[in-house]
Amino acid sequence: MGIKPPTGHSVSREQLLRRAIQGRPLHDSSPTQAKRPRPGDSGVDGVDPGRALRKALGHEGVSAAKAAPSGVAQRMGPTARMTLEAEIDGRLNATARDHFGAIPLHDYQALQSGSLNLRNPDVRTQLPASVQESYDWYFETAEANDWGTVRVLQRQVGDESVYMVATTTDGSDHYMELFDVRGAPLGSGQQMDGETTQWDANQGDCRQHLEPYR
Repeated sequence: MGIKPPTGHSVSREQLLRRAIQGRPLHDSSPTQAKRPRPGDSGVDGVDPGRALRKALGHEGVSAAKAAPSGVAQRMGPTARMTLEAEIDGRLNATARDHFGAIPLHDYQALQSGSLNLRNPDVRTQLPASVQESYDWYFETAEANDWGTVRVLQRQVGDESVYMVATTTDGSDHYMELFDVRGAPLGSGQQMDGETTQWDANQGDCRQHLEPYR
């Protein structure tokens, strides 16, 4: 997730997390800013780093720990990092579902943008293992048995790149699984012709519908 700091360039989620963990400024100084930072200028000094990072990522409303004395820089511990990562991933999860969930999987034209050719070894090896596994599972279940087609799409959702493994069948039921660029799951579900996607409670639950046909 790219963040626009005052300097105008994008700071990735990973960079923001790294800076917060190390107690470093969350944004770079502008050319007109004083060389010697004052307490609070960095976005971390004098406050809880989790609160500063939430503010930079648009989560300012989330409750934060008690602020440290002015001028004291804190370092974010592993628990705080995991909590913030979960918040950020949850936001991408919801955004990705909104973006892909309404795509009509039965419409061939709707699946052309961002389509990847996984039969090309150079393309396949660049994908996360979880995306490859998802593609292989649906290919072996549906396409290899000649009653479905499996595609992998890569599209931008905000500042993040998201993969969708889309499976269309000869019937009215279709399936999708979503992953971020690291291969972390973002959702899966079943879609019937003319309807939006019904999301699973757990990633991959929709595969149960196809187990009898393997």
